[in-house]
Amino acid sequence: MCQKSSENHQKFQLNKEAKKFLDVLICEGGKSRCDETSEVFRSGMKIPEFYDKEKFKRGQQFFHRNIFAMLFGKFLGLISDLTLISSQKILEHTNQSNEPKTAFKRYVSTIFSMYTWYTYDLIPGSKSWESLKRIRTIHNFASLKCHKNQIGEIAQYHMALAQFGFMGLIVSKSEKIGIFPNQEEMDGFIHFWRVIGHMLGIEEKYNICRETFKETKEICDEIIAEIISPALNEWDESFLKMTRALIEGMWSMMPVLQFKVFLNLLYLLINNNNQDKDVEILQMNYFEKCLLKFLQTFIFLLKFELLRKFMRNFILL
Repeated sequence: MCQKSSENHQKFQLNKEAKKFLDVLICEGGKSRCDETSEVFRSGMKIPEFYDKEKFKRGQQFFHRNIFAMLFGKFLGLISDLTLISSQKILEHTNQSNEPKTAFKRYVSTIFSMYTWYTYDLIPGSKSWESLKRIRTIHNFASLKCHKNQIGEIAQYHMALAQFGFMGLIVSKSEKIGIFPNQEEMDGFIHFWRVIGHMLGIEEKYNICRETFKETKEICDEIIAEIISPALNEWDESFLKMTRALIEGMWSMMPVLQFKVFLNLLYLLINNNNQDKDVEILQMNYFEKCLLKFLQTFIFLLKFELLRKFMRNFILL
């Protein structure tokens, strides 16, 4: 009883800290810009003091061992980011996410940049380093341009939610997207994104990735419950337009990408795969329903190392 009481108390404390973090992120992070108007951003790109080379390497290796499920989880994470109205406005203003062709170019570029971070050493002058510098420059230009045109700007809040898009579902819903990590792997993955977030200009108090897995997962769970889930249940036409552009733009790389299927799949994932109610936020035809079941079955089968290895080799062909 004492042990159970202690565990419940610890969980309560973690949940309390996660809520506190989210309050700060929304209230303060939404007003704190992440561009050259910020002193922290102007100070330049530096490897943080908390950087641990071995942990960072483990995070990179974890990605490569689970590359298919990782890309799958990140793709769903990017869709979840599109539910945020303030992020939609910034993306719409860049004119790079509104149509399938432009969305394809933008997201393929994002994939290659991310792959570079997962592959090369994080040292000045490396491909990884130069890629991060380029992304910072792009973000800075976009933020200044949006501010000038009174659209808003890229704030710490937007950067943290973008960070969530790349790692949040993988931390919070790992097994439901076909990833079955051990503690060391997940710790390395979280450390990797804590470092990457810092390098891209996220201040430590807004960085979703914390020192421990438990802290980070509680924050990711809180973001899903308080931000992503409500937004996904109240989607607007702008969200549908940008999501369709993303999915149709990426279809040539992965023909299983279907607009209604992936929206429903994300809805199931965010709402803990609750099959006891009507979960179709967009009504599917018979083929789409079959494809959804196929994807769910395939994700389940990723628990087997042989299939993960096959998909890894297939993607890297």
